[in-house]
Amino acid sequence: MIDPGTTVYGPFYRQESETQTAATVRAILASGELHGRAPWRGGSPAVKAYRRPREGKSGMEFYAFVPPDDPNGPTAYWPTARTEASF
Repeated sequence: MIDPGTTVYGPFYRQESETQTAATVRAILASGELHGRAPWRGGSPAVKAYRRPREGKSGMEFYAFVPPDDPNGPTAYWPTARTEASF
């Protein structure tokens, strides 16, 4: 249960892929933690999510208690060191 007055951001979406499988989603649900990798161009690990479901793609929907770094655009990012999510 979320406390009244808590700000919740989302929904956000992660699409199924070679690294985001059904088993990965089960592990995320069991732990309550969502981790990311460093972007392909380098940098710090970050969780990446889409702001809208991807047409024809399966995956998971989630909400976060921490706002993404950029409030606009088609994708959202969070440094993994400060990410909390609710599924």
